[in-house]
Amino acid sequence: MRPLAAPQSAVDFGAGRARAALARPAGHSPDGAPMVAVPDTDAGAALPAAEPTGAPPRATVPGAPAAGGELDVEGGAVPVDKVAPGAETGFLAEMNPALRSNLARASVLALTIVWATNFPVIKAIFDTGLTAPNYAALRFTLAAAALLPLARWDNRELLWGSAQCGACVAMGYMTQAIALTTASANKGAFICASQVIFVALVNAIGTRTFVPRTWAAAVLALAGVGLLELAGPVRPELSDLWCLGMPVFFGAGYIRLEELMSKYPTDARTVSALKVAVVGLTAIGWSAGRALTDPAAPTLLDALTAPHLPWVSLLYTGLVTTAGAILVESYAFKYVPATDAAIILATEPLWAALFAAHMLGETLSPTDIAGGTLVISACVVNELRFGGPAGKHDKGTGESALNSKGD
Repeated sequence: MRPLAAPQSAVDFGAGRARAALARPAGHSPDGAPMVAVPDTDAGAALPAAEPTGAPPRATVPGAPAAGGELDVEGGAVPVDKVAPGAETGFLAEMNPALRSNLARASVLALTIVWATNFPVIKAIFDTGLTAPNYAALRFTLAAAALLPLARWDNRELLWGSAQCGACVAMGYMTQAIALTTASANKGAFICASQVIFVALVNAIGTRTFVPRTWAAAVLALAGVGLLELAGPVRPELSDLWCLGMPVFFGAGYIRLEELMSKYPTDARTVSALKVAVVGLTAIGWSAGRALTDPAAPTLLDALTAPHLPWVSLLYTGLVTTAGAILVESYAFKYVPATDAAIILATEPLWAALFAAHMLGETLSPTDIAGGTLVISACVVNELRFGGPAGKHDKGTGESALNSKGD
């Protein structure tokens, strides 16, 4: 189970010649300006001819898409004033698409391992007497304080979408907290892992595309988490209904994040900042509400003035596993579809079990090993590329379903 760990819960423009799909004569730039050949640069890339006398020179950006046109970007340059807002530039735009995809997927896997370290750390934090609402408020407030100075505030649509993403995450945590008042953490972790099915289902409905490989991987991952978390007799309980909110809200957060990063590929910092800020505000409200309804409950001020507040652990979870990790997650979701990311993230219980064995002295049973094998198999199956023409969701480039549709 990820106790109050951020659910972790993706526009490729490869480098090369920029060829705008606009109605214009050959040898002209996207705005119709004449182009001249430069034989000793970029393998013959063309640059705009000199502007009329008195006009300021215009810089160019290699590999950037032109506004108003659909580009097949493989090299060359386009004028800076024609670069579409939010277009990816820099070394990632120049990187080979397959290498970029693999790097993004490796980042998601690394995040999953980092998030798995939350379990022993949070257990130690709660042993000091810090309550879950106060811990969540402190953790996400620290993360928001680190990221908000990096955000930009001039795009209402981006801000609103980021807030929606944060609301999904916050609702996932709220249903998690309510469910875990009676349900076991193991059962909650298993039901939460069913987000791989939810994300795959939503993508299949939205794109009208069924990818057998993805569904096979999702089922394998869910079965593996079941073996990891549900060893022994498990009885259904009414609180299981609250657990169902976790895969729905966390999964919706993944999908919304993929949409945002597809549309605003250079705004990962803003998306990350707004997301953790919304979760932080929700946690502060949760802490205040508990203090109002239960006079015996410690307030957030009580937590801040406690003599043994575990600041080192709080800084680690707030700045490393939340602020830093969510920022990396947002960048990775530019190139990793939400369905694939959900499958990779399903390995978290496996890494948590390994950390528990190493740091807390817990043992791994044969059932744990079998479950871990299924989870790893799910990731391998999801990465297999079979022969024949690749479909929109089977290109192996990390291109999201949204990008494949051209949105």
